[in-house]
Amino acid sequence: LLNSKSKGFVTKFNSYYPTLKSFVDNKEDREGFSDRLEVLQEMAMTNQENAQRQINELTDLKLQLDKKLKDFDTNVATAQGILSTDGTGKIDQLKNEILTT
Repeated sequence: LLNSKSKGFVTKFNSYYPTLKSFVDNKEDREGFSDRLEVLQEMAMTNQENAQRQINELTDLKLQLDKKLKDFDTNVATAQGILSTDGTGKIDQLKNEILTT
């Protein structure tokens, strides 16, 4: 999504470039140029805000996943402690069966 928006912005900017160059070269019709430049600036700011929001959402998701993974690791360690040789030995038996097959 972010990549397609960036491509759209670049495409739109490239379509304005020849007009932009002629305005700079001829120093005429600066108002039209200013209007177009303002639109592009607004688009750039909107894209930047959207990108930052998506980055923030991904950062939050990563933090949640890291916490859940840590909790899962703790649960696995607890289960292994209960079911290991000191307990019933089921985990060690299953592990050995998997390794031998």
